[in-house]
Amino acid sequence: MRSVHRRIGALDFWVTRSLTGSVPPSIVRTANTFGWLCDARVLLALGGLGILCAPARSSSRAAATRFIATIGTTTMLHHAMKRVISQKRPDRTIPNGLDENTGGAFDAMPSGHAMHAGAIASFFGSGPRPAALWLISGALAATRMLTLAHWPSGVVAGFALGVLVERCSRIARSMRRSMVHFISGAAV
Repeated sequence: MRSVHRRIGALDFWVTRSLTGSVPPSIVRTANTFGWLCDARVLLALGGLGILCAPARSSSRAAATRFIATIGTTTMLHHAMKRVISQKRPDRTIPNGLDENTGGAFDAMPSGHAMHAGAIASFFGSGPRPAALWLISGALAATRMLTLAHWPSGVVAGFALGVLVERCSRIARSMRRSMVHFISGAAV
């Protein structure tokens, strides 16, 4: 039973209505296709492929394992939140130009695809060309607004939560390494 019923804000409605009036249907269909790049099933499969292709005990395999853990955590969190928060999707209110509706009718908050995009940006964002990666991840998250799958507030909240989950997992890994180092040093 959902205990939090979130109303649609005036700014959310205005931004969404503005997007639908100015974006051609071909762009909406393209955005829908690109949005699948942030789907949990696709990302978990890519992480699994990374594990299978990396040599045993390599840093690449460890990174792929951390990637899967991060995506798995964001997936569980957004599904748990959608069990509590009820918000009507934009495509149930405004026609989106696609032939089908997206997801459950009251699953608009938060955007799971945006959570994954935020986690990806944070996970890989310290490597080469971080600004480009953050921009691409933000654009992938924004596809959820163009397809009317989510309100802008749900996309922003999802992206921020994805970054938060990934940063918290980094801190937890760092604390674990410090504890292991402390314990192994104290045992000697």
